[in-house]
Amino acid sequence: MRKGIGRILGWIAAILCSAGCVSEPLPPLTAAESGDSELAAAVRERLASDPETRKYVVGVSVFRGNVTLSGAAPLEIRARAIGIARNTPGVRAIEDRMTDRAPAAVMPPTR
Repeated sequence: MRKGIGRILGWIAAILCSAGCVSEPLPPLTAAESGDSELAAAVRERLASDPETRKYVVGVSVFRGNVTLSGAAPLEIRARAIGIARNTPGVRAIEDRMTDRAPAAVMPPTR
């Protein structure tokens, strides 16, 4: 009797665990959302062509039109990068994961 109950409880636990692991499927992508790699390339190209943002390494990742920017740059550059990404056609939202980095100080020449 104990073996039978243990076996039944094992099956119930397995069913509950597998049911809890199933997630709802994501809705199908629209034509605009399926172009995430093209959108990431467009944002990267715009950042690289800007005379200020090209001096910094800004990571760009895109999921369903939502752009995530990463890297380290001064606040002014972060704001500029966000503006460039925001004005790129196809961008739905921006997530700023960039960290602050003070502008590099110019060191006087040594004698």
